[in-house]
Amino acid sequence: MGHTRPMRLAPLVLLLVACASSPPSSPGSAGGEAPDDAAAGVHDPALAALLREHWQDALETDPVLGTLIGDHRRDDAMPDASHEAELVRRRTRAGFLARARDIAPDRLDDGDRVTHALFVEMLEAETGIEVCENHLWNASAMDNPVTALSRIAPLSQLTDAAAGRAYVARLRAHATFTDQIAANLGRGAEEGRFAPRASLERLATMVRANLAAPIEAWVPVTHASDATASWPEAERSALLAEVRAVLDGEVRAAFTRYLATVEALAPRARDGAHEGARSLPDGAACYEAEIRRHTGSRRRADEVHALGVSEIAGTDARLLALGGPRFGLSTVAEVLERLRTDPALGYATGDEIVADATARIREAEARAPAYFSRRAETPCAVRPVPPAEAPTAGFAFYMPGTPDGSREGAYYVNTAEPASRRRHLVAAVTAHEAVPGHHFQITVALGLTALPAFRRHGHFTAYVEGWGLYAERLADEMGLYHDDLDRLGAVDLEAFRAARLVVDTGLHALGWTRAAAESYLREHTSMSPDLVVAEVDRYINWPGQALAYKIGQLAILGLRAEAETALGERFEARAFHDLVLGLGPVSLNVLEAEVRRWISAGGR
Repeated sequence: MGHTRPMRLAPLVLLLVACASSPPSSPGSAGGEAPDDAAAGVHDPALAALLREHWQDALETDPVLGTLIGDHRRDDAMPDASHEAELVRRRTRAGFLARARDIAPDRLDDGDRVTHALFVEMLEAETGIEVCENHLWNASAMDNPVTALSRIAPLSQLTDAAAGRAYVARLRAHATFTDQIAANLGRGAEEGRFAPRASLERLATMVRANLAAPIEAWVPVTHASDATASWPEAERSALLAEVRAVLDGEVRAAFTRYLATVEALAPRARDGAHEGARSLPDGAACYEAEIRRHTGSRRRADEVHALGVSEIAGTDARLLALGGPRFGLSTVAEVLERLRTDPALGYATGDEIVADATARIREAEARAPAYFSRRAETPCAVRPVPPAEAPTAGFAFYMPGTPDGSREGAYYVNTAEPASRRRHLVAAVTAHEAVPGHHFQITVALGLTALPAFRRHGHFTAYVEGWGLYAERLADEMGLYHDDLDRLGAVDLEAFRAARLVVDTGLHALGWTRAAAESYLREHTSMSPDLVVAEVDRYINWPGQALAYKIGQLAILGLRAEAETALGERFEARAFHDLVLGLGPVSLNVLEAEVRRWISAGGR
């Protein structure tokens, strides 16, 4: 229902750093992270050299990462998504990890020790999930070449003719990228690795709809049209004609070939009784690695499942306590059905959704100084989810801006079928995705210029999504929930995240079917039937990621409670928030150690 949007099509990684070894070069303006930024604040020469090499490799391996962070030297390129390139990345990663392990932590100062620990933990997590071979089977309506194109295009800043030429070249390269993704799926099938059949069928429906839409409606055309509005007419017309030609030719043909691959694989794919990761080759090891990657812990699936069941008992009780008196109802099921279906809780138009979200964000920005010294100084933009994604997207998501502010952070709200978008959710979702959630957390991280680049742009999932869910609780403390309907929305969303602990582990470790997972979500949240289907599809195709939200939130809430108890009257929420955000994205292990160090120092 809400999440940041890293693009997980291997090797396209926008919020996770990848790995490399020669400086990037290509058209477009220079910018982004200079080599020294890769080792900013690092004192140990060996660690600094390693981080510089790793970051340059990340930019070389993933040109879209460069565009995302404001380095426009390779705006004309796409990552190499081939299986062969993936094997090269693994060898490179292994080399970086071996060199990192050769650096003895006890010879480092406190700051370098934290950076070193995070670097090793990140590489170990990335190495651990290699057993999953995700690039050989993962295909869903949420992440695929079509949705990737819709997300990549708006990152390009079409400032001049050179930028326009790079844009067209990247669109052309996207066709090759798409063919590589299709080839990987074929190779996976030869090894017995398939996405679930239901996921492939949903994906095929989405791709067909995109191919049937007029080229003028495709995001790369609409973005180019909007971004070049101030160009001389002749140059603008020439660029738009070239964009249309590439999309209608090479890209459309590649999407058609990709669709044919998906359709051919669907009959052979995993059926409804084998949709969890445990049905994949090495599936148990894969899920264990994904739990560690996303939560930063070695918790067993059954432990996580039991935690979710316990949390759901609490949210059920809170839903009834708030919703029963408001609606005059006596059961949780009745409250959820009212939230799900009451026409008064829907919107009349998409513009109304955008206006509501915008007003909520501006109110949060106005109240923020009392709770944050570290915060985003630039307002959060609000935009509709692109039409190609809307049918399979949740309520909203966030896309970060650039460190130099040339592209603003944006909160994307789904304005399709406005009557189905629930008013009781907007306050909490906006707090999570925008302010004081991801917009603050990510924008503050980008501004931590005394930290090395991989820390500023990293994506430890439990920290990032845990902060987003913590922000939903904090919004009530900030006075951003206007009434019990807003608070019902917050509890409803918290139930949604608690249910994920139950459903994700159920699907991937305990033998649950898709139908059982959908039934559980309907029983404990107000999600619409269509959203339930989309969410379960997401969990099936992104094992372990959904666990990070609640586990991260509970960790942050627990550390705050520990600080409040230890510091008493000396505790200040603003100082706690500044500490947590000032670390940048970190693992929960590092967060715990740093908060406890802060407590020991008297909250200073």
